[in-house]
Amino acid sequence: MNKKIIQINQTEIDKLKFKSNDVLETEKARKERKRKLKIAVMRKKREGGTVSLILESAKRGLFRVDSLVLMAGRDFVMLAGGTTLPVKSIKKIKL
Repeated sequence: MNKKIIQINQTEIDKLKFKSNDVLETEKARKERKRKLKIAVMRKKREGGTVSLILESAKRGLFRVDSLVLMAGRDFVMLAGGTTLPVKSIKKIKL
């Protein structure tokens, strides 16, 4: 798989197909992702700052989207503009 990260607009997320399994291999990494998502939501409320999310698609590799994280649930994340994506597709969060 190509490890080059492609910058996309959040409106392009709907065009991506995501894996059915989690892109993170360890429970520790998943807990860290959950912690960072909570920080991203709080940051939006306090500072209005965007975060960078690195997503892994099923076939096309890694993508980066910069956006406000409005809500983070157990299974899905909602970005500004109403775009949703599966939590399990998020490989990295840059606050």
